[in-house]
Amino acid sequence: PSKQEWYAWTSLTSGLALLTWYTIAVLGLEVGESFISLLIKVLVISVAIEIALGITGKTPAGRVEKDERDRQIEGYGFRNGYYFVMVALPVLAWKLGIKVLLVGLKSGELALHAPGTVLHYLVATFLLAGIVNAGTRVVLYRRAA
Repeated sequence: PSKQEWYAWTSLTSGLALLTWYTIAVLGLEVGESFISLLIKVLVISVAIEIALGITGKTPAGRVEKDERDRQIEGYGFRNGYYFVMVALPVLAWKLGIKVLLVGLKSGELALHAPGTVLHYLVATFLLAGIVNAGTRVVLYRRAA
């Protein structure tokens, strides 16, 4: 695999590990310590590989120029991640609008307040957008191989 494909794989695994850990933490799920330990190991290994790839890319011997295919694959990944965010944010806005309207109708006044879940929804949205981006790149690199 090329260096860019390694970046895509490590971004995908670290994104999935972060999202899984975040979901477990937010939902307060009871999981074994071995599972949390596995998630931490996957995250640390992914980040270490990304750092190593970044360091080797700074040396003249390790530098690999991106060609048109790499730039196109990167563009598709960013496009799909952007599309995901552009669908998820209006869903959040709609959900908030409905909730504010229902709370306002119930109490007799429209109080604009955001529920505590908005932050969690935004964090999950951006983690998932990164996963969509990296997943797109992995699929396209695998197809090209």
